[in-house]
Order: sequence, then C-alpha cells, then structure tokens
Amino acid sequence: MDLILWRHADAEEGAPDLARKLTPKGERQAARVAAWLREHLPENYRLLASPAVRAQQTAEALGKPTTEKLLAPGATAPQMISRLHGEITRVINDADIRSRLASQGVDAAGNTPEQFAALIAADLKKYADLVRRSGAKAE
Repeated sequence: MDLILWRHADAEEGAPDLARKLTPKGERQAARVAAWLREHLPENYRLLASPAVRAQQTAEALGKPTTEKLLAPGATAPQMISRLHGEITRVINDADIRSRLASQGVDAAGNTPEQFAALIAADLKKYADLVRRSGAKAE
C-alpha cells in the first residue's frame, strides 16, 4: 500500500481560507501533477481531500468522480478516526495486501481505535521509564 500526500497547487491569497481558489498557475500545476499521477497510481485508489475549494480543485484534476471530504475543518475527531479505521481495516483485510505483507515478515493485525490508543499509552509509559532509567539525555 502506498500513501501519497499531494498538497494543493498554487492558490489565491485572502480569506475566507476555505474559499480560496487555485490561481491559473495552480491550475497548470495541478494538471501536470495529475497527469503524472494517472500514469503511476494503481487502478483502484482512494482519494481523500479537504473541502477547501483549492484542495477540491487540485483533486479534481485527477478526474476521479468522488472525493472524500472528511479530513478537514468541520469533521470531528471521532468522524475522522472512524473513517480512517474503516479504511485501514479494509486494506489490512485485503488478501493481496495480507500476502504482500506476509512475504515481508509482517503479520498485520487490526484492532479498534480504543485498543490502539491503549497500546500507544502503554508503550509511552514503558519507553519513558526505560529512557529515564537509562539516563539518556537529548542533545
């Protein structure tokens, strides 16, 4: 699985921020990058885009009919977590992805966002204690 982050192209100055449009230069930039991406993206991919006008214009240059607007102002943290959890679960349950990961020695396991948060909290505590006991200092 690849993650490609594509920042919006050159946009107008001004406010409100979400209404800023691409400049003519930005439209050309988006078209050039989209042409390159179409040659290199897999056939089936997910496109997630901010509802900001400039981000939507940039994403539209790919010619994909639907974009997800959940990762932006107006979306709540629980909505974003739920959406991302669903996408990650879908990906790690894909037979081809699981096979590719297994060939690299990775055993992908999914859990709930709450279980993942608990794992991170436990790791932070464990490693904070380890760093403190080791006497390591940041330079």
